[in-house]
Amino acid sequence: MEGNTKQWILLAAATWFWSTVMGTATWNMQPLESGATALTVETNADALPLPMRIGWLNDTCLQANINIPWVEKCSTNRTEQKWALYADGSIRPQKNQDMCLTSNSGNAERSIILIQTCSPALSNQVWGIRDDGILYLSPYNGLVMSVFYADPVYRQLILWKYNPKSVYQK
Repeated sequence: MEGNTKQWILLAAATWFWSTVMGTATWNMQPLESGATALTVETNADALPLPMRIGWLNDTCLQANINIPWVEKCSTNRTEQKWALYADGSIRPQKNQDMCLTSNSGNAERSIILIQTCSPALSNQVWGIRDDGILYLSPYNGLVMSVFYADPVYRQLILWKYNPKSVYQK
């Protein structure tokens, strides 16, 4: 592999899905193409983004609502719940891929997650996955995406300091 190209091998079938245990996003990788047992996807800055859904507790999914994402009951027909994962680490609403999930205060704990115009210069729009599957704000890998108060009733997303002993982040 040369340059920015990355190769991801995704196992399983059905849908891309992030699930959570007690409020913090973790990966369950399942390609959108049904029936596939393995999928190899090569991505780079010019490649098409990977379509996905981002799931949370209690059958709730991340939903784009103008400039504020929140968790809502999952529905396969809602385009607001479809996202695009780009090789640059950005996560964008499928409907408007000029916008990105963004931490409103950079690397500050309790920063609200918003949807704002994408900018390659902003590190608060770059997301990554830890080895244990937790979604973090890169390069500030001590902060993870979490549902406010670790309770989907609140629906709002914030950054929270990673704590390996917390039941809200496992």
